Amino acid sequence: MTRPIQLPVLCVRSAVPAHRSAVLSSRIAVLFALALPFLPTPGCGAGTGAPIVDASFAIGGSDAARSFATSAGWQVELTEARIVLGPIYALAPRDEVPMALRLWPTSVARAHGGFDALDGRIVRMEVLDQFLVDALAPEPQIIATLAEEGRATELSVGILPPVDRHVEATRGFDVWVEGTARQGETEVPFSGGLDLGDDPMARRVQNIDLDASLAEGGTLQLLVDARVWLDGVDFDRVDGEFALDGQAHAALRVGARRPTAFSATYQAP
Repeated sequence: MTRPIQLPVLCVRSAVPAHRSAVLSSRIAVLFALALPFLPTPGCGAGTGAPIVDASFAIGGSDAARSFATSAGWQVELTEARIVLGPIYALAPRDEVPMALRLWPTSVARAHGGFDALDGRIVRMEVLDQFLVDALAPEPQIIATLAEEGRATELSVGILPPVDRHVEATRGFDVWVEGTARQGETEVPFSGGLDLGDDPMARRVQNIDLDASLAEGGTLQLLVDARVWLDGVDFDRVDGEFALDGQAHAALRVGARRPTAFSATYQAP
């Protein structure tokens, strides 16, 4: 059983800041590049033999990130923390190799029971939607999807440039944060956006731990932890908005791409 080819929604953005509009066409190429290695080939299976089942996918944040302390002792109060995510893949253990890969190493990826062409992993579940995630909201977004039955031990997540409907929420960036940091008598209001550029590999977060046996009716949940995004920021060097060439932006770039900024769990039916 295979699904029709799905692509991320590619929309021309409006009200994009001038410094980003010049690279709009290359950003659309990024969306396609993130999904291309995993696109299904109609009518072809990967030879895993496992059934395709109905499942659910949930994604959200945590209100624990509204107030937290960094490892450097700054007390951070966040008022906004948003990230644009997708596509998302649940991968089988590395020692599971599909028959198609053994017989024909240059095969392309298939939907569900296919393999990730970048590192040869079987894809148990794929979610190609683009999600605007409020990392401070505990209520997850939930969608219906399909999955291949079997073990999944890792998630791979893309961080995307926002499509039109998400531009305002992130000010046109891939990640947006706003809040106040305090240490002793020092108080630093801050805001900042993250732009990961046009390299698809820079936008792909791998090695997100998962321990799941996917089955009919189960729910895979991905939560985002904005506390990790800002843990490396030196707020002594912040003056309002994060400068794109400054320490805070560099720390945000590292933090938002850490596997520990995400947690994946599975609820069996």
